[in-house]
Amino acid sequence: MAKGYIIIFEGKGPLFEERHPGAVVHETFDQVDAAWKRGDQVGRPLQIIEIDWDDTGAKKPWPP
Repeated sequence: MAKGYIIIFEGKGPLFEERHPGAVVHETFDQVDAAWKRGDQVGRPLQIIEIDWDDTGAKKPWPP
């Protein structure tokens, strides 16, 4: 199993009432925390979530 972190965002404009996961899976908490603090994503960050998934089907192992 691979571990990573994503940010959940509150939508903007017509998507305001929706919640969206970030498109980037960050390898470490420090990386996701830095992305949160940059504040350059669309939408307001709400929470950092740790995720697990089966990465065995990938052509290149993650994290590298």
